[in-house]
Amino acid sequence: MELSSLKFYNVIVLGFAFMLMFTGFQTCGMVEQTVLKSYRNDSIVNGTVTYNGDGYTSLAIIYVVFAFANWLAPSVVSVLGNKFSMVAGGITYTLYLSSFIKPITATLYIGSVLIGFGAADKQRIPLYIGLTSVCALGTALLLILRSHPIQKLEVGDPEEDQPSEEEEETSDEAAMLNDSLDVTHRLSWKLFLTRDMMILSITFFYTGLELTFFSGVYSTCVGATERFGEDSDKLVGLTGIMIGVGEILGGALFGIFGKKTIRYGRDPIVLMGGAIHMVTFLLIFLNIPDLAPLNKTPDSAYITPNTYLAVACGFLLGFADACFNTQCYSIIGTSYPDNSAPAFALFKFEQSLAAAIGFAYSSHLVLKWQLLILVIFAVAGVVAFFVVERKVRSRAEPSGSSYRNI
Repeated sequence: MELSSLKFYNVIVLGFAFMLMFTGFQTCGMVEQTVLKSYRNDSIVNGTVTYNGDGYTSLAIIYVVFAFANWLAPSVVSVLGNKFSMVAGGITYTLYLSSFIKPITATLYIGSVLIGFGAADKQRIPLYIGLTSVCALGTALLLILRSHPIQKLEVGDPEEDQPSEEEEETSDEAAMLNDSLDVTHRLSWKLFLTRDMMILSITFFYTGLELTFFSGVYSTCVGATERFGEDSDKLVGLTGIMIGVGEILGGALFGIFGKKTIRYGRDPIVLMGGAIHMVTFLLIFLNIPDLAPLNKTPDSAYITPNTYLAVACGFLLGFADACFNTQCYSIIGTSYPDNSAPAFALFKFEQSLAAAIGFAYSSHLVLKWQLLILVIFAVAGVVAFFVVERKVRSRAEPSGSSYRNI
């Protein structure tokens, strides 16, 4: 198989594999708190609660481990290789999802560490069997990825291979990796201490907080609002679908067609994302009762809870998230072309750490305080992005480079 055809084949396989794995995991995250609270209520025996697992705590563990595991992942890849490292990661997702079929507090939290991973109880088992199967299928797809043989010699060379050189290269790989990891860690720390990166860190941190809200808290709130009627649990799934639709549309507009949408800079897109988030947070504040992140509640908010508005807010959350994330990736690639690996590592570290903090406080704060935190960091994140983006633009103009092609 030609190299170009092989790359296309691997991209297709990876796309379907990740789609299946994260369909399972992201769906789990959106309904996790609702499902576990329902199971906890069903686990009461003689007035004693026999199950104490908490979805927010589980997700907090996942993201705090993921934040620090980013720095260790290259070492794992060096030992297992690219394909089997991804397979190993997929297995941890699958094990985590399977722990919900028969929830046990210890296995839930152990599964959360391994990942670094609403409905009535009678609906839980088929739901998580399905999600586990989907994730397992995605993991299995990774096994059919193909590698391309290295072209070692020119045509006409009497010797077809040079195993001694290959062995020499392989033996040096581990040492080279250790050196590169050390360099990456030191560069990441130096980058973090620069003024631009410290300012951008505010934006990165906000993306982690709003990730917490749209991926776990908001769907829980919808499922806990009893004023939506008997179908409130079904709305959890519909809301999740609309979040995904918003992400896809935003990713297509600002990612795939990025060269056209960036014509006037990245800051208008981030400003639009921030404005959409502000409006959405206000609508959620008006539509969802204050206690919904913590428990099922018969209360109303400032208006009678409206199902159409709740679903529409899901779409807006996903679309605005895409505004922020596509532009964060873009500005990192532009500002740090020679140090993209440590810069992206910092982005994922800060985003994941913020997500872990967000899930940790979600178990304790009512909706209005969670929304207030998001509003404060949204404003700060947009302003921080503007400051760095203006500097990037001012550096590009004197050098004669085309900003539109950045």
